[in-house]
Amino acid sequence: MSVVLGRAGYEIIAAGDGTEAMEKTHTAQPVDLIIIDLELPGLSGGKIIRQIKDDPSTNHIPMIVTTSCDRDSPLVQEAVHAGAAKILYKPTPMNVMMTEVGRYLA
Repeated sequence: MSVVLGRAGYEIIAAGDGTEAMEKTHTAQPVDLIIIDLELPGLSGGKIIRQIKDDPSTNHIPMIVTTSCDRDSPLVQEAVHAGAAKILYKPTPMNVMMTEVGRYLA
């Protein structure tokens, strides 16, 4: 996904786990969009979403969530309630991902 989005001209900042994702969200300002998996090592995606949405300096950033969880999974419900803009279920076709990224960055 990072490679395809990068080739499309988007600047990508990748993180290996939830803690790194939080750090980069604050140090790589401005961040225009976050794409996050719900099942990250360290902090879960839902906790990261909540922390980003609770912080006035980052709560404006739209967040697309990718997951292999079922639609009725507690992790998915946590992400929705925390403020995720969109939930995409894996495997997500790249044309769908590109459409969603374009929508939030338009």
